[in-house]
Amino acid sequence: MVILRSVEANILDTEGTLDLPDKVLAALDVVHAGLHPYTGYQGESVEENTAALLSAVRHPLVDSIVHPDNPAFPVDMEAVVEAAVREGKALEVNNSSFTYTRSGSEENCRRMVRLLAERKGLVAVGSDAHVASFAGEFGEAIEILRETDMAPSSVINYSIERLEEFLARRGKQLRLE
Repeated sequence: MVILRSVEANILDTEGTLDLPDKVLAALDVVHAGLHPYTGYQGESVEENTAALLSAVRHPLVDSIVHPDNPAFPVDMEAVVEAAVREGKALEVNNSSFTYTRSGSEENCRRMVRLLAERKGLVAVGSDAHVASFAGEFGEAIEILRETDMAPSSVINYSIERLEEFLARRGKQLRLE
């Protein structure tokens, strides 16, 4: 078993400011960032939400953007996918988005994954388990990857080796102790 030091940071504004200082983020193995309700983010439009995600994608310490398909924060998905591909960042397919936390995400997710597949982008698969019994539940997310013909080689967390390769391309090294 490998335990990684990671965070799902909150994007706080359209400049991509995160809720943790860079000093903390730099000490972690993997940094995910996303838009979440009740965290101080005030964006109300597609333009503002897109600007926030694009800024977070450009943040040098961010490795992936979580649940960018969330209908509560609509975005210009083509712009987000293009930026993620250009910056070598992953976009998350989040299993709980289809089961209990972000209803209405499925079509946005399918579109995102199709765009990523066309552009040879990267995906992270997450269970986003808010309850221990849901940890490691990826069934719905994997089904969407299959339906959209996403290459398994594009999934950064398919294996620990693949994650290590992804992070190495980003200038990071896992501290496996």
